[in-house]
Amino acid sequence: MSRLLCSPLSRYFFRCFWGGGFLCHKNIINYTPRRLQLCPQSSRIAAMKNDTQNTANTPENMQGSMRPFMFESLPIRGRLLRMPNITDQVGSLKTGEDTVAQLLAEMLAASVVLAFDMKDKANITLQITSKGKLPVLLAKCNYKGELRAFAKKTAPLGSEEEALEQQQESVFTVTVDYGSDRESYQSIVPIDTSSISSTVETYFQQSAQLPTYFKVFSHADKDGRTSCGAMFLQALPNKEPVSDDDWRRMGLLLSTLKPEEVLPGEKQDMELIGSLFAEDDVRVFHKQPLSFASSSNRQRMLEALKNLGVDECRQLLEAENGKLEVTDEYTGAAETFTEADIAALFGDDWQK
Repeated sequence: MSRLLCSPLSRYFFRCFWGGGFLCHKNIINYTPRRLQLCPQSSRIAAMKNDTQNTANTPENMQGSMRPFMFESLPIRGRLLRMPNITDQVGSLKTGEDTVAQLLAEMLAASVVLAFDMKDKANITLQITSKGKLPVLLAKCNYKGELRAFAKKTAPLGSEEEALEQQQESVFTVTVDYGSDRESYQSIVPIDTSSISSTVETYFQQSAQLPTYFKVFSHADKDGRTSCGAMFLQALPNKEPVSDDDWRRMGLLLSTLKPEEVLPGEKQDMELIGSLFAEDDVRVFHKQPLSFASSSNRQRMLEALKNLGVDECRQLLEAENGKLEVTDEYTGAAETFTEADIAALFGDDWQK
């Protein structure tokens, strides 16, 4: 078994982006075969509305969801993830780039699972770098469910497996950033060329030493926009080990899943979980919203320009005839900065 290489990070990636508080979910719904059991303070109608409509706990800008659940009689927990139309949310993606979108969908789903798996508040970054046709693939999720993603492609790609096989000297890193509260760490994970999902399974099995299943589906519609659905199952830590028979049964059940069942817009969460695990009692929690972060591009760009320093900004302005255009690689948004903007940024230092 490969060992994970861990090392402290000397700096953090766009720390100003990650902020906010915890998502709190108080209500629990129990789903058992052929009937819906609810907590005493809930009602059947209210529960169904929560599952099918936006509620006070669901922000209007929700661009995906993660539904946690756990088995009553088995030491197993799960997550159901759904993200419609990631193409329009990722600035570096273009419609019709199915393979790149599929790879990013898997990385985004994995980043969500990891972020919500942490006991403490943490921000997760997954990154694949290589000398192949896809030099950079990056996905981020913070503890509030805010997402970012980026891909850089230098040549056309084939299928996912072909794309991974062609990645030369690829490195897959998982970064866990706890902010200023604790030291962050980074793990290097061996890449499974069959899929990113398999690589993530290996990461969980090696880092947490827990049996894990992770299955991701993606689909591009007729307009070339990609949606994503994923199912994650993992043995619970600090519990009696799940039996080999039960764990194999879970794997067989997951293998029966069809893409149209998991992708957004088909089956409701409760219907899918209930039908897939019809022989088990499953406790299903209210879904947690996911959204693609839309923090101030201009402010973040100004901070990046300030980090360049006065001399380099002055040279850039001279080379670009007094105007700098900066593009956010995450969102694709562009901002223009004049000499007056840069002078105001540096204040008295600009006049020296």
